[in-house]
Amino acid sequence: MDYQREEPREETKVFILVKGHDLYGHERLEALMTDVSYSGACLHTRFPFEVNSIISIYIGGDLAAKGEVTNVITDYNEENSAIKTRIGLQLIDKYSAWPYLHEE
Repeated sequence: MDYQREEPREETKVFILVKGHDLYGHERLEALMTDVSYSGACLHTRFPFEVNSIISIYIGGDLAAKGEVTNVITDYNEENSAIKTRIGLQLIDKYSAWPYLHEE
């Protein structure tokens, strides 16, 4: 898919703690944040979240942001187990621990 993003994205590789309720019942899990913009982020996890659910992001143990899940793409293995999930996130609130507070 080739399209223009509305905002510039900054590549990052930061492990974060995500709090919310994924589709498997986990309330807390680790994720890799791979890119961010002023209003959104891309997370990679092992477990999917439901679109429109609200999650909290913690960086270094501190609440950094809250966001709404806007899209989910999950890759499955031959046994039909989720092996990787990409989550698009629209940021709702950003706090002092969020390292990307500036507007582009």
